[in-house]
Amino acid sequence: MDKDYLLHIPFYEVAIGNVSNWASNNAAVIVGPFDGPGTSNDLVAGELDADATNATVVTATGTIRKSNSGLTALSQAIDYNATANPDSLELSDNVSVCVGCTSGTASCTTPWASTVNHGDSVTAFEFASVVTPSTCTSSESRACSNGTLSGSFQYASCSVVIASDCVVPPWGTIADGGTVTAFLDATPLVSCTQETRTCSVGTLSGSYVFDTCAITSATCDTVVSGKKAASADIISIASDGGDTGICSSTGRNYSCSITTDTSAVNTITSNGVDLILSTTCGIQSGVNF
Repeated sequence: MDKDYLLHIPFYEVAIGNVSNWASNNAAVIVGPFDGPGTSNDLVAGELDADATNATVVTATGTIRKSNSGLTALSQAIDYNATANPDSLELSDNVSVCVGCTSGTASCTTPWASTVNHGDSVTAFEFASVVTPSTCTSSESRACSNGTLSGSFQYASCSVVIASDCVVPPWGTIADGGTVTAFLDATPLVSCTQETRTCSVGTLSGSYVFDTCAITSATCDTVVSGKKAASADIISIASDGGDTGICSSTGRNYSCSITTDTSAVNTITSNGVDLILSTTCGIQSGVNF
């Protein structure tokens, strides 16, 4: 028989730790094989040496030759070929370990305050509720890995709410999910204050009740009365707002009314002579030329 016959026979090793090379991603944590001359710190392959109070998770990497095909998750033996498939080719995998904890198996807390054990998963939804015709199809599986929960969805459950329109005057029917612009006052003196009201399952948010708004200055009626210099005088009245007044007289007595802003400057003219009055809403009386 050929002396190299063992090279052509797949080799299956049971003591995987002893035939693997090991390395640690933490220099303070040693993974065997390790030789500590003159001490009792010798470690066999795969053995871990660390501070027992250190709960930090450490990644240990094990590497094994491909010829140990039964130990490397392969479905069939590897044919040895010194050039194309030499035994120097290796496969590796990682394992997370810790000392002072339960082997990196910390549980997780969900956004809704339930507990998920290490290695388990839970279904989470993107929305707590949706309105028809939408459905609760947006979900994800959130897995717990040593205290860290994957994913981002925040809700444990999702409910489907039947859509319901809002019927509110003066807008009439507002579709579920629709919005309208509402105003605090229909005729404010200075500016229009508005809000957006949203229909949600038959209820309209907000409180403003007007669907239109127009800035309107306050006006009032001012009456000016007095006596003319002569009964033949012609009386007229004008406001700085551009309005003209209506005057009536009996003999020398006159009475003029004018619609003005809350504060205005009125000019009364009698026979070519002007009398300027600053008025507010009310009555100016006893004015003589």
